[in-house]
Order: sequence, then structure tokens, then C-alpha cells
Amino acid sequence: MGKINDTLMCLAMKYNGNFDDILDAVKSHEDIDYDAMASYKKELRYKYTTMIKNDYPEFLKDTDGPPIVLFYEGDATLMNKDDTMIYSVNSNKHRFIVSVKSATFKNEEVLDYCAACENQNDLDEILSYLKRREPGLKDYGQIKKRNAIER
Repeated sequence: MGKINDTLMCLAMKYNGNFDDILDAVKSHEDIDYDAMASYKKELRYKYTTMIKNDYPEFLKDTDGPPIVLFYEGDATLMNKDDTMIYSVNSNKHRFIVSVKSATFKNEEVLDYCAACENQNDLDEILSYLKRREPGLKDYGQIKKRNAIER
């Protein structure tokens, strides 16, 4: 199933998260060569989930035309909880999810979060907005960098 998820991620990046274009590519069995897949993987800035993975938000499976791929930062389990959640469409007509809850991180009260979107550029904007507006968000950027060093 890993290859299918990678293929869906590549299609999402190729078509900038456009549901119809991704669906057409899947229906027509569009090929993605290994060089293109390697290139998209290098461009990958966020974790992602696809509609066929277990961590994909359950509530989206019941919507018409759910996002095929969601790029996200944060705690993905928050997308399936009843915490504060926003599911909406931005000005680029891409769907996004923002979910937050109170948490303690390094002995400080912070807002744990998950932000997800159909493409990485819109997610960049959403995260930039959140981090400017919401003091005390848990810093997943520092966690990512620290984990990268440990490998």
C-alpha cells in the first residue's frame, strides 16, 4: 500500500491538490516514473495522509469528493477528535482542517494542533497565519529538527 500512497502524494503535488485532476489521473491509470516520484519526495515539506490510510480523518470519508491527500503538520489524531476543529475552504478553493486542544509541553500550557490542507503551499500560508496569531502553539518544527539529528 506504500506505493499507492506515494503515487497519490505525487499526483497531489503534480496537480496542486486539485481533486478532479487527481481523480482523472487515477481513473486513467496515469503513470508516474521513479524519477518524478523521487523529485516529489524531495519537495515534500510535510507529513501526509491519503484517503486509504488509517489515520485519514473519518468524518471526511462521508463527504462528497473528500480530499484525496492531506498534507499536515502537528498531531494527526486531532483530526478525528471532538476538540476545536475548523473544516473549511480557503480563497484558493482548497479544503483545510485546523484542530487545536490545550496541552502541556515543556512544563508550559500550549495549544497542541494539527493543520492540514490539500497542498503544501496553502498549508504554508495557514501555518504562517496560525503561528503569527496564536501564541503558545506547540512547536513541531523544533521537534522535527531534533528528531532529524538523532537519526
